[in-house]
Amino acid sequence: MPAHTEALVDIHGCRINLLRGGKGDPLLFLHGASGGGIWQPFHDQLAERFDVIAPEHPGWGKSDTPNWLDTIGDIAYFYLDFLKQMNLRRVHLVGLSIGGWIAAEIAVRSTERLQSLTLVSSAGLFVKDVPQIDTFLQSDEARLRDFFHDQKLADRLIGQVLSPERADIAIKNRFTTAKLIWQPRGYNPQLRKWLHRIDVPTLLLWGASDKLLPPAYGQEFNRLIPDSKLTVFPECGHLPNIEKSSEFVDAIGKFVAGATGMKFFNFHLMPYADMDLREIEKNGSAWVTLSNRHYDPVKGADLYHRYLDEMEFADRLGFDGVVVNEHHQTAYGMMPIPGVLAGALTRSVKRAKIAVLGRALPLVNNPLNIAEEYAMIDNLSRGRLIAGFVRGIGAEYHSTGINPGESHERFHEAHDMILQAWTQPGPFTYAGKHYHFRYVNPWPTAVSEAASADLDPLARVSGNDRVGGKDEIRLLPDALAHRASGEILRHVSRGGQEVTAMRQLQTSWRGRTRCTSPKPTRSRCARPSRIWRRSTIRSSRCRWRCCSRPVTPRPNR
Repeated sequence: MPAHTEALVDIHGCRINLLRGGKGDPLLFLHGASGGGIWQPFHDQLAERFDVIAPEHPGWGKSDTPNWLDTIGDIAYFYLDFLKQMNLRRVHLVGLSIGGWIAAEIAVRSTERLQSLTLVSSAGLFVKDVPQIDTFLQSDEARLRDFFHDQKLADRLIGQVLSPERADIAIKNRFTTAKLIWQPRGYNPQLRKWLHRIDVPTLLLWGASDKLLPPAYGQEFNRLIPDSKLTVFPECGHLPNIEKSSEFVDAIGKFVAGATGMKFFNFHLMPYADMDLREIEKNGSAWVTLSNRHYDPVKGADLYHRYLDEMEFADRLGFDGVVVNEHHQTAYGMMPIPGVLAGALTRSVKRAKIAVLGRALPLVNNPLNIAEEYAMIDNLSRGRLIAGFVRGIGAEYHSTGINPGESHERFHEAHDMILQAWTQPGPFTYAGKHYHFRYVNPWPTAVSEAASADLDPLARVSGNDRVGGKDEIRLLPDALAHRASGEILRHVSRGGQEVTAMRQLQTSWRGRTRCTSPKPTRSRCARPSRIWRRSTIRSSRCRWRCCSRPVTPRPNR
């Protein structure tokens, strides 16, 4: 069961009670009129897939009741401030009943920080000639019974919800609800004309037996919100999150999987940008044999800080993750130990995932150290690590003296031992062909309770195919690696031509480059058009060196 925390959070002078647990994309759950403040089984189910954030609204439960609280729209603006202050982006917003009304009011104002919207038995609209119960005319027990199709479930919950310990909170919740929705009773006459502004994927979940807000209300939301999808649960009342919790969680999970779309990671090679290219050409390669007398530690320190600044800026721009990788004895990339840089980023990159892509497992004689290193990064980042493992290109085997003929065996053996170290309690003994440990008992362990599920998907990221039930992972030939590094460094070192990637990305467009030389050195440019990825190593001249004419970036249409 995923653990959760509870704390008071101050948002512009208003303290709210905040429950939070789980790991994954952020999911903000907004409770209904009866209140929140209790971590329920459906929260646990959601927390297996998401970072679940469940606040109590201003005026409810343990949260403050601010003087400015007059309308549901006030709470919507409050949560926009909340998203900004908590630096939450690409949020899956889920609202139940009044919480759904608040969620809709948020979405018509701004979807900048939202990735999807789910309205569950949502209030906020009025549908003519559709009968509904008035909860203000009912006793507490009658109201709760009308919330459920299954009356046996209602019997079990009545004693919990109507306990004397929660009487004061229930009165406070009831008072705030009445203050905000008394007239017009439970809806905003202006909301329907602005629902067309919602431009994120929207899911509507309803119970077929909902007496408070019958399915006709879901159909009306479905009609007014562009491209929304309505799902109605049979034999279910007003609270699908409780009465049909498994189906409720599965519906959100499947919907979000289709709504998430492409994710963007800032992948940095961190080359030694001050390298004299003539020395590389004289040496014939930027790898292995290029003397380190060409490395200036003062310039290298400046470059490390510059590259880390750019990755931190990527986080602030909203990238889903930042990526570091591993190369040895080369000006191509200054990351022989990527965990050092990943560790530095855990304190400054606040939201994005941190991917190490990766540690080259065959190159090490003690993979248990990598299990410990990754677990430390996972702890420091509070579970944001993406663990990547690779075999390394051919040049790495010259740098480390490892026999490449054993590469495949060493990779799989080290990989499997690391996963065991993350998922099995120690101490235990590991005996393989290449690695032998009397005691496998790493401290610390990974944050995730299911490390194999959370960290393993990219563990074999270097594999291209599956052959004979195992990943077939190929070494990049030295010659190709040499040519690639020369191309990278050539662009890095052109004085005055470097492009500051992050600041260009802030304009939110990607550029195209096209060779426009009227007199290329060949009869025709071999590659007249090319999509560029923005990076610090991009030159503003033709990549293919068929000319020296500048090219002009253009926005995609």
